[in-house]
Amino acid sequence: MALMTQNFAMTSGGEKKSRRLSRREPGRVTGRRSMRTEIRQRLTGSNAYWKWHTAYNRRSVAETAMYRVKQLFGGHLTLRDYDAQVGEAMAMIRALNKMTRAGMPESVRIA
Repeated sequence: MALMTQNFAMTSGGEKKSRRLSRREPGRVTGRRSMRTEIRQRLTGSNAYWKWHTAYNRRSVAETAMYRVKQLFGGHLTLRDYDAQVGEAMAMIRALNKMTRAGMPESVRIA
């Protein structure tokens, strides 16, 4: 999918004429670091370096946690006051933690 930005210029007749300012094609990278990252990814066949370098795992875990909260408790807060919203969000998180803890198995060492 190519990303194109357009600018409109006025012709001598007063008509709008669109012209292409820039075009970014898929696979095209800009910047030295981006090129190195792409080369490394192509050579190794994985995005492990990029994920480690950008702390992608931490962001992914946070997004998953927010998805779980929104699915269980709805995607919005009902209270208007900021302090009340903070309390409401904390209550949701506390309830989610209790449900998670209740669903985890009790591990006992046998030997």
